[in-house]
Amino acid sequence: MDVTIANQAMIRENNRKRVLEAVICHPSISRAALTHQTGLTGGTITAIVQLLLEEQLLEEVGTTVGGKGRRRLMLRLKAESACCIAVTIGKPWLRLMECDLGGSSRQKSQCPASYHSPEAFFQTLFAFVDPYLEQDYPLGIGAIVLAVEGDLTETEVSFSGLTLSRQQLCQQLQAAWGTPVWMEHVSRLSALGENAYAMKCQNMAYLHAENSMGLGLIVDGKLFCGRYGRACNIGQMLLSAQQPFCQLASVPALLKNHDFDDFASFLVAYQAQMPAAMETAHDFLSYYALLIQNIFSLYDTERLVIHCPFTTRTDALFLQLKQRLGPLKSRLYRSFLQEDAPLLGGAVLGLCQFLRIESFVPLKGYGVL
Repeated sequence: MDVTIANQAMIRENNRKRVLEAVICHPSISRAALTHQTGLTGGTITAIVQLLLEEQLLEEVGTTVGGKGRRRLMLRLKAESACCIAVTIGKPWLRLMECDLGGSSRQKSQCPASYHSPEAFFQTLFAFVDPYLEQDYPLGIGAIVLAVEGDLTETEVSFSGLTLSRQQLCQQLQAAWGTPVWMEHVSRLSALGENAYAMKCQNMAYLHAENSMGLGLIVDGKLFCGRYGRACNIGQMLLSAQQPFCQLASVPALLKNHDFDDFASFLVAYQAQMPAAMETAHDFLSYYALLIQNIFSLYDTERLVIHCPFTTRTDALFLQLKQRLGPLKSRLYRSFLQEDAPLLGGAVLGLCQFLRIESFVPLKGYGVL
């Protein structure tokens, strides 16, 4: 391809992205305001807006009075044109959320997961997701995003005892569903969702500690993944010369170390102040205070959001954890979105891919879900 033609195509794509991102940041905006905000010429704005109207990504809504009393047509994202589906793959549930182009949740659902074989997993996944592919959107399903509670590498994805080829899994699902499929760790998508819908920080960390460990990191407003996509793998951080964090201080490990079958049995024992439960709580506070202090020391984030049953379901342990952090305590927050965080983060990722933009601002906040 001729270099000049390639450069022109790149410039057009970049201008399109700038216009879309500017529109998304406002409930409605005029062409004149777009010219001011993007720095593009009026002619360029007119051409791009016309293309986006034809693509059914924008729509004209009402008028406003501009300079010299002129009435100006307002533009906004056409939210009902397409949707994105996000699915959390974890124990014991598969969870799903369908969001429109504006990032608003249209419906949510969950079903028991089956992981005893790859065949059982695919059967459950298809039976769960397929009915949602029949939604009547003019542009169809823009993307499907999987939030995996497990381990992801460049080549493999592992969860709940299953290990699959990452490339083959995506290809198989894309062929079955007829739409692009993206995959990311639940902690990273949780960071995206929590930041876009609740925290709105330039620099934020999200500590996911349920069945698996993970850290999502927002740096300068963008998700940080590292060169090979494995940055912030805190589960492998060493607490001793032999054992990583996930073996000593993950939620399953803490419960198992004191012979609790699940968190519900721990909670009953903790409320009764039984010795085994109090020892478990002490270990949790010791390990997680150390971990959180290290995260703040390494990344110096504005806020650290934690989603963990020890802090979500027990106010006392969360307050004790904050107290152990000393002057850092004001920067520790519980997840506002909780189990919805990776689903909304999946929506953010899927909508960015579908719209070919780098940043996304939901039209409405989390409170409307």
